[in-house]
Parts: sequence; C-alpha cells; structure tokens
Amino acid sequence: MAAAVVTAASKAESTLLFQDGSKGQLLASEFTWSGQRLRTGDIVYAEAAKTQTLANGKTEPAPAGSYVLRQIPAANGAIVAIDPFTGHVRALSGGFSYGSSQFNRATQAMRQPGSTFKPSSTQPRSITDTRR
Repeated sequence: MAAAVVTAASKAESTLLFQDGSKGQLLASEFTWSGQRLRTGDIVYAEAAKTQTLANGKTEPAPAGSYVLRQIPAANGAIVAIDPFTGHVRALSGGFSYGSSQFNRATQAMRQPGSTFKPSSTQPRSITDTRR
C-alpha cells in the first residue's frame, strides 16, 4: 500500500502519481465502493490490483498498472484464537500495520479483557440440553 496523488480524474477513471514517479490507473470498480468522487489533487492509498471484477460479476487478471483503493482503519485491535480443546494458540494478531505502530496490542497491552473476551464455544445449558 502506497500513498499517491490523483493527477487526473473523471467519472470513469483516475490517474495516480506515486512518490517514486510511477503512474497508474484506478480500476473503474473502485469508484462504486468508495462512495465519493475523486478530484485532481486528492491523496489516496492504493495497492496494485491482482484481479478486476467485470460488469457480469466475473473476475479476471487486472491489466498492468491498475490499482485499487485502500484505507487505513480508524481503530487498531488485537485478536487471539485459541483451540478450545488443547489450549494452543492458533492465531495471534496485534494490529493493522507494524510500520505505522510497533505496539503489539495482542502481547503488550495491559488492559483486562472484560466484556471484550467472548468464548464462542460456550452456550447456555437450556439451549444445548435435548433431553426434554
């Protein structure tokens, strides 16, 4: 993901200029989800496109020099996935980007879990009891 400035914008396409001097085009499908029209001079985050979605809903490889919009999340969080049978940690993620914040929210946060800790394997006995 890299920052780019919009150098030309229309309803159908936008041209991007990156810091290293390279140029690219935003895919037309990117204008629908963003909910706003880009203008010349806007700064956006973009990433090289791997595939593009056609009007009929099918996907195909994206042309070279095509980019898609990306956004930085407003909140960072952590997730820890634990196997309920063995207690082994299966996944651990401590934030969105190490480059923007080196703080690992999964291992370094000193907050008590409180109501954010929700074991998904527990259910009230009345729901699972089928002997009635």
